[in-house]
Order: sequence, then C-alpha cells, then structure tokens
Amino acid sequence: MRLDAHRALVIGFAGADVFPSSFSAVAEFIAKANILMLPMLLLVLYISRMITSPLVRFADAAKRLRLDGNEEEQFTAEGGREFRTLATALNNMRHRIRKMVDARTRMLTAVSHDLRTPLTRLRMRVERSKDPASREAMLADIDNLTTMIEESLQYLSSTVTAEPPRKVDISSLLRTIASEFCDLGHDVIYCGPERFGYVCQQKALIRAITNIVENAVRFGTEVAVELRNSPQGGAVIIVSDDGPGLEEGLEDKVLEPFFKVDEARSLNSSSGLGLGLSIADEIAKGHGGPLLLENILPHGLRVTLQLPPVEIAPHRSSQASSAKEQALAQEALVKQR
Repeated sequence: MRLDAHRALVIGFAGADVFPSSFSAVAEFIAKANILMLPMLLLVLYISRMITSPLVRFADAAKRLRLDGNEEEQFTAEGGREFRTLATALNNMRHRIRKMVDARTRMLTAVSHDLRTPLTRLRMRVERSKDPASREAMLADIDNLTTMIEESLQYLSSTVTAEPPRKVDISSLLRTIASEFCDLGHDVIYCGPERFGYVCQQKALIRAITNIVENAVRFGTEVAVELRNSPQGGAVIIVSDDGPGLEEGLEDKVLEPFFKVDEARSLNSSSGLGLGLSIADEIAKGHGGPLLLENILPHGLRVTLQLPPVEIAPHRSSQASSAKEQALAQEALVKQR
C-alpha cells in the first residue's frame, strides 16, 4: 500500500515458521499415536490369546468327548490356576458320567437276562398246553412282550454304547440285509454299486437299516434299498416301500420315541413300541447325517439316510476279499439280530 510518493506499507506472514499447517499437525499426531498404541495392541492380543486358548482347547476336547470308554481323551490342565481347576473339575465330571453310563449298561444287561429267562420258561410251559387255541394266543402274547422288551432295551443301549468306526463295504451290508428279509418271505431288492467303502459304525448302521427295512416291509409289499454316492461326498441310503405312506405333518413325529407308527399307517397289533425309526434316527445323528422321511406319489414312503463325507475305501477286485467281507457282514447281522 503506497502511503505517499516516497513510502509504501507491505503486510506479510511468516508461514510455516510460526504457524504449522493443520494437515502436518494431524499427521504428526497420528504417527505418535501409532507408536504408542501398536505395542499396547500387541499386548492386548497376546493377553486375550492367553485367556481364550485354554477355552478353545476345552471346547475342542468337549467336541471329541465320547462315552465309549476312551479314557485317554482328557481335558488338559494347563494355563492359570483357574483353568487348571476347571480342567480338573471337567475330568472328574467326565469320570462320574462314565461310571454312570457303565452302571446303566450293566443294569441293561442284567435286566435283559432277567426278563428273557422267565419268558423262555413261560414259552416252554405254554407250548406243552393241550388247548391249541389258548396256546396260540398265549404264544402270540409272549412274542409281543418279547418284541417290546427287545425294542426298549435296544433303544436304551443305542443311546449309551458307541462302537469305534471302521472301514466297511456298505453295499455288502445292504445286500446282506436285503437277502435276510428275502429269506423271510419279503420282496426286498438292492440297487446300487457292487462296492462302496465307507468308514462307519458297522453294527449301528446294520441296526439302523434293518429297523428301516423292517418298518417298510410291515406296511408295504415291495421294498427297494438303494445306495448312492452323494454329490457332496459320502453316501446316501434310500429305503422305499409301496405302502400307504404317512399323513401330512407326521414326518417328524414318527421319529419320536414310542410313537406308534401303526396309528398313522395301519392297525397292526404286532408293530411293537414304535422305537425302530427312533433308533435309526439316533444312529443317523451319531454318524453326522439326518434321517429324512417323505411320501411317494401315488403311495409309499421313502426314508433317506444321508452319511457325511469320509475317506472312501479303495476298490478291490479280489473275489476272496469280497467273500470275506460278505461273511463278516453276515456275521455282524446275525449277532445284531
């Protein structure tokens, strides 16, 4: 600004030397904060990992926990005093549960023996009866009572015992089951591959499929047992019959224990306690797969057992090996029955 002919006024600012820019101040603050917060963040992550890692190990051990007598699977007593105390308490609880299960198993064995013995004596006495009509009626009642006892003990034992999984040929098992029912006069066919290796609980799977097929032949005249390879891996076992099917809304109800299937499908007095499908459902859940029921048009019922993916056994063409596995499956089925 010119003041006169010889003087002028000039106004200016010292810029960065006196007043730093706001951007530079913010950047400097963030840099200093990161230097301080990064060690604190790492310390927090380390402490949280120390706290949660024992809990994760406990959760993994709980998932692997089984009631089949494997005492090697214990909760590891590591970490702080609280975690060691928790591990000890969980191991003691597991031991008490195992003792309770063992006692229940022994009780079931004793009850099974104590009930079968008088029934056998009663049957022998009835067979010596001189009245044919009364003899047949009493024998039928004894058969029904025996069936109810067997089903009840079978259901209770299926919720307690657990056999170790093994690699078996499912197609051989299914062919054996179909052959057994054909020998009893039922029309049961097997459809599926000649060989299908799968890791499962063999006796439990035989029991489940046998119960499903037994339910199918009770209400249908033609039964098909089909084995498929699941697109996601694993196996799919389908049992179809040409019976009357189920009323709408009973697909889940029939899987409940002691639900009388014949109330929905027929009035068969020898249908037992309604535990066959319940046992099969428990076994399916034990293998990690669902048991699905759906009606077939125009009539019939389809029961699908989906088994999750596992390592598939390699195919073997040896006839001797095939005969050996067939014999093992036959022996397991005979013991199961």
